[in-house]
Amino acid sequence: MDADRLRQAFLRRLPPAGGAGALVGVLELFAHLRDVALFVKDRESRFMLWNQVFAELAGTTVPDALAGRTDADFFPRDLADSYVRDDRQVIATGRPLVDHVELIRKAD
Repeated sequence: MDADRLRQAFLRRLPPAGGAGALVGVLELFAHLRDVALFVKDRESRFMLWNQVFAELAGTTVPDALAGRTDADFFPRDLADSYVRDDRQVIATGRPLVDHVELIRKAD
């Protein structure tokens, strides 16, 4: 089974949108992947869930430091603006960004 089909099969097994239990389960899985950053935002681009790898990239080790905050709180303005544009595109189209690489640089 190719990666795309495997990914689609996994996503079909998740509960409908809003299934917090599924999101927490995915977050727990990503806790074991020490070189992969994961975050979940709401429709207003505020961080709702994240793993430790992403928290460290955002420059914090405080467990709830990202809750309800935005990219502009942690990253240089040019990158934060780019991230929000990407968020809006995903929300508007309902399609993920595939094969899309984003630079992550801590604020100066």
